[in-house]
Amino acid sequence: MADDPKYRYRGYESGKRDLKIVNTLLFVDGIIVILTYLFDSWSWFINSQVSILSSSLVISATIYSYRKSIKMMIEVGYRGYMHDRDAIDKIEDPHSLYGDRSDEVESSDGKPKRADRLSTRDAIKHSKASLSLYRLGAYAILIIGFLLLNGSGELDILPYMLGLAIPPYIVARILSLHIRY
Repeated sequence: MADDPKYRYRGYESGKRDLKIVNTLLFVDGIIVILTYLFDSWSWFINSQVSILSSSLVISATIYSYRKSIKMMIEVGYRGYMHDRDAIDKIEDPHSLYGDRSDEVESSDGKPKRADRLSTRDAIKHSKASLSLYRLGAYAILIIGFLLLNGSGELDILPYMLGLAIPPYIVARILSLHIRY
């Protein structure tokens, strides 16, 4: 099963896709820079650049950390990841009130018994992709950029929010074009 092609890591294909994402982000950002220069709008320029950069960093860090995590799971032959509850899900919903009831165990008296709660330490240990330093650093840059813009009086919500929305849209669009059914 480990030699099955659908489980192989496709590093070459993801590299081409990543390059296409970066090129598209740079192209769209270049258009925004040109438009803000032509319309002589410093506020739109600074807000869009800070938000596009920080949003791109968050998405890049997320993709990198999850890709690294999945590659490691594939290399060790772990196939149950999609069926297991995430460690963070176990903390947020320890009694599985909002999900399936697959963690119920029947006790000796016939009543359903819940599995034990996951400790915070175990959750952090099992959710390395969710709490990677890359993602935490990218979110810190996002927050610091917002606070600096707000503190200097340069924050304009419309270009900031549009700049935050552009990278996720581009990534989702490109990734949706590469899905194989």
